[in-house]
Amino acid sequence: MKKQLLIAAVAATLGTSAMADISITGDAHMRYANTENGTAADTNSLDQRIRLKTVGTSGDTKVTLGLRTDNDDAQTSRATGGTTNHSNETSTGTTTTTGLEVDYRFLTTKVGPVNVKVGDWWETTGLGLVRKGQKANSNTTGSAYNLSTTVANVDLSVQGTTGAGSTTVGAATEIAGWKIGVEHDNTNLTGYTDVTVQGTIGPVSIAAEKYDSDAEDNKADAGLVHVFGKVGGVTLHAAYAEWENDANGRRDNNSKFSPLGVSVLGTANGVNGNLALGNVNATDAQDEDVSGVRADFNVAGNAIQVAAGNLNAAGIDDGFADIIVTRDLSGAKLSLSAGQWNSNTSMGAKIAVKF
Repeated sequence: MKKQLLIAAVAATLGTSAMADISITGDAHMRYANTENGTAADTNSLDQRIRLKTVGTSGDTKVTLGLRTDNDDAQTSRATGGTTNHSNETSTGTTTTTGLEVDYRFLTTKVGPVNVKVGDWWETTGLGLVRKGQKANSNTTGSAYNLSTTVANVDLSVQGTTGAGSTTVGAATEIAGWKIGVEHDNTNLTGYTDVTVQGTIGPVSIAAEKYDSDAEDNKADAGLVHVFGKVGGVTLHAAYAEWENDANGRRDNNSKFSPLGVSVLGTANGVNGNLALGNVNATDAQDEDVSGVRADFNVAGNAIQVAAGNLNAAGIDDGFADIIVTRDLSGAKLSLSAGQWNSNTSMGAKIAVKF
């Protein structure tokens, strides 16, 4: 009997140790949105996304795998570049089904002082002005690698892709409390240099980004300045961003960038989802800009975000207004939004949970 108890205790210890090397987390959201497009028919949207993240650890080595199921279009859902992953029945009766996809997969380890990362993952260039939520692997068949280390308080990195990919070098450091980052992609005609600066002056925080495209024509250069600070119980933001003409789609990965967190601007994970009204990624042959202010505060247990400003995109120059109210539920968050741009109105509801 004592032997059996001892064997059971050892087995339980070994099982606990093995399970401690694997962690599983996740998140999910469900969204409903409606847009009123003047004299046109209203548009409704109901979508959902569920993700699971598994991390296996052995010493300094980690393997990370993300699984996802949703009905977003393929361009915004898979780091591995799938083509059909949404549920939709067409007018001809053809149906595509929602499946479980590999959202990202990569290995990280250390070789001496160098951090190594290999695989497919999502990332953002700078503050997201030009590329936000893009896949690190710039082609659809290979993988990406990233080598990074720190030398004399300067973070250095080299990143590239297999096949006919690109090579990007980066450096970041902190000088007198200011964080400065530089990233350069040396790909001929499609490369870029991106510089970011973040810091504070008294009670005011400042974040700025300058993106310089290496393209000979339709350069798609861009810039951003964002200042924010807290006054009493209200956090105030002000921002201005501009983009040069982009007829050739140089910045076709910035549709997730939503200035000031406005729900009706951008197309990705806002409350209004793909029914957002103003897309800062118009990719046309003209200059675009957005400016605005935002206030964040709490009332009776509700987090409220109010924003207003002006968006000039796709040949339309008009003011926007947006309000988002978020409340904690039992383990989840409920967000309600309403906004207007170009005489159109969008309203949305989103339930989100992390586990």
